[in-house]
Order: sequence, then structure tokens, then C-alpha cells
Amino acid sequence: MFGKVVVISGCSSGIGLATAVTCLKRGARVFAGLRVPARQAAAVKAAATAQSVSDDTVANNLNFIQLDVASDDSVRDAVESVTGQTDNTIDYLINNAGEGLNGTIETIPLERAKQHFDINVWGAYRMVQQVAPVMRRQGTGGHILNISSASAYRSLPGFEIYGAGKFALDGLMQGYAGIAALDNVSVTNVQPGPIATEFVTRLRTERTSSDSQTTAPEEVEDESDATLLRGLRNLAQFNEDRLAQATLTGYDVADVVADLIEQHAESGKVPLSVPVGDPAKQVQE
Repeated sequence: MFGKVVVISGCSSGIGLATAVTCLKRGARVFAGLRVPARQAAAVKAAATAQSVSDDTVANNLNFIQLDVASDDSVRDAVESVTGQTDNTIDYLINNAGEGLNGTIETIPLERAKQHFDINVWGAYRMVQQVAPVMRRQGTGGHILNISSASAYRSLPGFEIYGAGKFALDGLMQGYAGIAALDNVSVTNVQPGPIATEFVTRLRTERTSSDSQTTAPEEVEDESDATLLRGLRNLAQFNEDRLAQATLTGYDVADVVADLIEQHAESGKVPLSVPVGDPAKQVQE
């Protein structure tokens, strides 16, 4: 991976942060996307130090770009910033930026679901629209890796909006892979099972905030509505508790991503989809 230009979205925490550090450790020139670099870059540098990455490597090969994948302008400006520093080269794009959403169709407002898709699906769409032409024109091809989920195979009750986004992302990229291959650009969807990251904390925070703004089951007159609300809140709690027991870490996923990059660099051949962790593999059996 030595000297390869790797662009990663969503590097402030979790899989994105771990992937930035892991690629850096393996010799890549990393461009880590952050929505607020001035506030978030320190955490990435601290993680690199904790993983025994030298100060020189951090100084020379870790770069930060302002990147909000939900903004057309931000994505365009970020990619132009990278190509301006690399002589129009991007070897690897890792579409990691995303969020979880715990809730069902009857309780999640449509606008919130649209916002979720704008990050988890259209964010990757925007990145590919800007980066793929760079890979095509540089003549050496490239590799696009999308951090998907086992939910792309099986959508769970209470996570169906999140699952639908991962189904959409994988379907979008599976189809596009045939087009990208014409110019020696590979596509891989990386599909982890439950991950032990800040993901669960964020889910709990949003659900708690949402619950505080909605009517409590005991205050609903229609018993069927009250039963639904009680069931959904219990299901949300169950899902969060289950995810909180995850043992797979962001660094486990990052190692898989880095291995795929090195495999691509050596042979140019990589799989279209890769499940990560036993739960993800069991879903596909």
C-alpha cells in the first residue's frame, strides 16, 4: 500500500477512524474526511499514536479534508483538494460515512428517513460521481470500497429504514461495478455484522430524544396504538442491547479493508461483496 492515495469519508470515529489509522500504518497516503477538521482531527492523530504510528508518518502521510457527504459542494471541493495535492491521483476510495437509525415506518417522519438516505446512500453516490472520473482518467484504475452492512442481506424489524439504505447502497454499487470495470476500477461492498463502536450510543441518544417528544403509550386512547408504541420501544431497547454486546471492532473491519486494498494492488482482483464477522456470514448462509 506504500504511497497509494486513499480517500476515506467519515473518519471522526468508529470504522472510518480505524481505517484511516490502519491504512496509514500500512504505508498509504491517507486523506481523512471530517465534517469539522479543526475539532475532529486531534482524535484521529491520537488514535494513530495509540496504534504506534510514528510522528513522522502522521506528519507526512495523514491529511485532513473538510467533507460532508450530504453536500454536493463539500464533496466536490474535497475531491478537488485531494487531486490538487496528488497530481490528480486517487487510488482508493472508502465510502464509510453513514449513520444508524433505530425506528420503524410508523414512527420515523419521512423527512428524517430522507435525511438518512441522503447520508447513507446518496453520500456514497456523490463521492463516486466525483472520484470515479479521476480514477478513470489517471489510467491505472482504482478501487472503490463501500462500508455496507449485513443488513444489506437481512433487514431487521425496527431497523428497516437503515436496512433499506444498505440494500440500496449494495444494489447501486453491484450494478455500477460492471460499468466501473470497463476502466479498470473495482468495486467491493464490505458487509460487517454488529460493531462495538459509538454507533449504539448514538442510536440510544436519538431514540431517547425522539421518545421524549412523542406521546407515551399510557397516554394513548386507542389500545392498538398504545400496544404498538410499547412494542416498538421494547424492540428498540432490545436491538440496542443486542448491538451493545458486539465484539467485532472498527479495527477488525479496517484490517479487512486494508487487506482488500493490498489484494487489489497485487492482483487487481477483488470480490464484489465481503461479509465481516460470523454474524454477517451466517446471515448469508
